[in-house]
Amino acid sequence: MADKTEYVEMLTKKYLPAFHAFALKNVRDPHEAEELSQETAYQCVSAIHKTDGGIFNFNAFIWSIVHNTYKRWCARKKYVSLDDDGLFDTFSNVMSDEVPLEAEIIREDETNRIHLEISRLTDLYRKTLVCFYYDEMSIAETSDKLGISVEMVKFYLQKGRKKLKEAYTMSNTNIGEKSFNP
Repeated sequence: MADKTEYVEMLTKKYLPAFHAFALKNVRDPHEAEELSQETAYQCVSAIHKTDGGIFNFNAFIWSIVHNTYKRWCARKKYVSLDDDGLFDTFSNVMSDEVPLEAEIIREDETNRIHLEISRLTDLYRKTLVCFYYDEMSIAETSDKLGISVEMVKFYLQKGRKKLKEAYTMSNTNIGEKSFNP
């Protein structure tokens, strides 16, 4: 087991470039990516200093902090998250005066693209996703509204996110082809 200074040294040598690459991939704006990667590094160092004993799996420890920091950052910035777990983290598309026009257009374009892909889903997938993510209903409320079991709501949410992620990330040249080819 390493001590705290060794963990921080490992963090700066190995993980800082990965944090920046992660931020650039998910944010796509270099200035905001820099802000996110710095916040992530700060949160990691802070968490390392708060631990009492050794860290069993340092890699898992660090990346869980990265993921949680990213989710909080998205909520604070009201940003559209496109990572694997949070395709629907569109918190309201409120824009501040400081956001450049290009970034605002990109965000609106991403939100419109998500709406388009949702509209292409079949009935129950679409209704389940809209109730849960946009109407902010619980799984039980969604189940009651749609008249399906809680297990089916969970199924439609999981599979719907996968289908939406696949459709969203498809290139525009493949839009005419079958998107869910067995």
